[in-house]
Amino acid sequence: MRRVLGLLQAFALALLAGCGGGASLVPVEGTLTGPDGKPLGDVLIQFSPDASTGVKAVGSSAVTDASGKFALKADTGGAGAVPGTHRVVLIDNAFTAADDDTLGKANRPKRVNRVPKKFSEPSSTPLKETVDSAKKSYDLQMK
Repeated sequence: MRRVLGLLQAFALALLAGCGGGASLVPVEGTLTGPDGKPLGDVLIQFSPDASTGVKAVGSSAVTDASGKFALKADTGGAGAVPGTHRVVLIDNAFTAADDDTLGKANRPKRVNRVPKKFSEPSSTPLKETVDSAKKSYDLQMK
């Protein structure tokens, strides 16, 4: 009986250790380009695990540099993203920062959001990527 209890306790501990925040991360980097094929800088990229697959995992994000390059960092602080299917959300940081800079000014210049609204929500974004350990570079293009 003691032996069975010991095995059950060991199994329960192993199960609990696997369910926590210890998910393995895969390095993810790449380049974001617009519909014209030109790189987009200062865009927030969020990889959100696709809830429709039933997987509940931590998301990852990065901001593109001037040449559109990015390297994801998980919300828990590690480098990369959890393996699996992700919906990719894009937010134009240059557009939101411009609104903050000109707030309350009479002659605010009209800013154009470079990222169409459909890319700004996990439920509407047409971008999906499957992260796995065999692929490290992801070239994203808004179409």
